Amino acid sequence: MTMSRVLVGLCTFYATTMLALYCAGIRPAIPWSLLPLLILIVIPFALGATGAVSVVARYAGPSPLMSKGCCVLLGTMLLLAYRLDSPLFLLSHVVIFPIAVRSVWRSGLARPLTVMIAALSVGYASIWNLNYLAAVLSKDRVADAAVKALDLALYQLLFRGPVDYVGFFPIVRSEALFRVFESGYVLLLPEIFVVSWLWIVTQRDPIGFLRTFFTCYVIGLIVFAIYPVVGPCIQFPESFRPEFRGTLTFRLMEGMASEYTAALQRTSVNGLGYFVAIPSLHAALAVALQVLLRVSPLHFWAFLPINVVVASSTVILGYHYVVDMMAGVALGMLVTMPYWRRPRSRVRQICRGEIATWSLARERSVRE
Repeated sequence: MTMSRVLVGLCTFYATTMLALYCAGIRPAIPWSLLPLLILIVIPFALGATGAVSVVARYAGPSPLMSKGCCVLLGTMLLLAYRLDSPLFLLSHVVIFPIAVRSVWRSGLARPLTVMIAALSVGYASIWNLNYLAAVLSKDRVADAAVKALDLALYQLLFRGPVDYVGFFPIVRSEALFRVFESGYVLLLPEIFVVSWLWIVTQRDPIGFLRTFFTCYVIGLIVFAIYPVVGPCIQFPESFRPEFRGTLTFRLMEGMASEYTAALQRTSVNGLGYFVAIPSLHAALAVALQVLLRVSPLHFWAFLPINVVVASSTVILGYHYVVDMMAGVALGMLVTMPYWRRPRSRVRQICRGEIATWSLARERSVRE
């Protein structure tokens, strides 16, 4: 099966989910509002980060330890730099965007990358629609009270004393640390495009990538249908500290809660709803993407600190309970079991920094 057929199949499935929402009494919407963010910010940042790792690897020297250390440092810098609420960060993409477009065009891989982006976008839209349907089924069945009790028991054991859930999140009180975890949480989206681009460049099976990726969401929806848990940010909004309520994190939490309420009341939605708490899909994808990054060892090291923060941010910021993150990590390990074997030697050689990612893409275009 080709990627074009996969995309057609995903579009057909998306149309089916839209029809199902109409039948359920929910007025769905195509999430057009996300497209400008993807096209102008997320994808250019992802392509820039991919190329930056290759550049750093080229000039880091022959020592593998030095190359890994430089990549970890670069990943930390990317984590600190990714600020969607910063006007300076957003304006910087006025420069990054044309450079990214030119690099992709010259690589000769614009078509497969465009198809992959379209497949991910339609696939995500379908998942969000399914989530609205699952939310309807969760009415009067959410098990958050039981999971919260377990959460409190774990925190009381950790902090060796009583814990008040009101104003408990974010667990970190430092604004600087909060910004790091907030950036990590939203950095998962560009990382998805980094990994998909690397799979295209290294000529791995893109359908296998999509299958692994969306399997996480399908399993999450099945678990939600059986045992619905929506998370403290939706069920216990008082758990978020008032002094952090002007942040991007709070706006995202408010949006999730309002979309969940809209689904329960069967009114209009914006098409961007996701409410599965167990397992945490952020934690699951952080693990899965880290394993899939083994096709490029230096990108693996660059995104290691990012994925550690992505997974832990789900609990630190108050999106998820502790058990959610643990279940998400287990799910990520489960779906990536076929990729635990060592990468092929040819791919390891390509990605050690001897040939930059962009150069490899251009050479492949010339050969074809």
